[in-house]
Amino acid sequence: MASDNGNKKCWYPWYPGDWKRDTAVQNCPFYAKEIWREMLDLMHDGEPYGFLTAGGRPITDPGEIASMIGGITAKQVARALEELGSRHVYSTTADGVIFSRRMVKDEGLRKIRGDHGGESCEHPDVPKRKADKDTLPADGKDTLGGPEDGTARIPLRGCAQRPTRARDAFAESERECAGAPTPGGVTFAAVPKAKKKRERKCHPEAHAFVEWFRVEYPNHRNGAPYLPAWARDTQIASDLLGLYALERLQKLTVMLWGAAGDTEWKTRDTDRSIPVLRANAMLLDGILRQHERRAL
Repeated sequence: MASDNGNKKCWYPWYPGDWKRDTAVQNCPFYAKEIWREMLDLMHDGEPYGFLTAGGRPITDPGEIASMIGGITAKQVARALEELGSRHVYSTTADGVIFSRRMVKDEGLRKIRGDHGGESCEHPDVPKRKADKDTLPADGKDTLGGPEDGTARIPLRGCAQRPTRARDAFAESERECAGAPTPGGVTFAAVPKAKKKRERKCHPEAHAFVEWFRVEYPNHRNGAPYLPAWARDTQIASDLLGLYALERLQKLTVMLWGAAGDTEWKTRDTDRSIPVLRANAMLLDGILRQHERRAL
């Protein structure tokens, strides 16, 4: 399958509202939605754009899809494709190539706008740019000062650049340090200092959860001790408690501890730390929701 999407883009627009309002997707099980979300990322790199391909070659085997996504099995992918296909979440070509209708449509619009966007400037309803006070002089050179203030024009570095207040203030400080007079006696505003980053607030129950994790770990892991990395584990716990209540997070933790080495998520049999809990929390929560629905 030949490529026709030109240079690959490093991002694509994501609309959470459209995702939530798509009833076909939202009626799928949690694991199917997550796999579909990963497939969209693969189709972003597809050729043509929006098609599930690799190097122009169609990807139809569940095992190959599972390998490209990582952390899931071919059986899970096959089950997810069955759920997604039954609800018409994706479409297929005559050759059986999976593609996203929305991505293909958006790519078509992007090409049309890219080819004909300049013509919109000639439309009478499109607002015209107002004249900017800070335009370049007639000779096209980027300078400070000029005949209007009785001083000679002093070229700035990078003459192709347009003068800004921040760059003018920088040039002003250079002249002051060199002992040169200020052209025209103009005083420029100081360049504002960068704001300090705010420290992330820790959830009030994060420390208590890490302590509970440390105490309960040996009871579920054959007596093996857990030595917390307090700064790292407390921050991870704080992030998780922003998504799950403390009691539910403890349930997910117990599920992780009781998992065998051949479970649906990929972890070493001895690795059940708090970072591993973060990596598998969404999958564990989806499994727990399924069990809760069956119990109703």
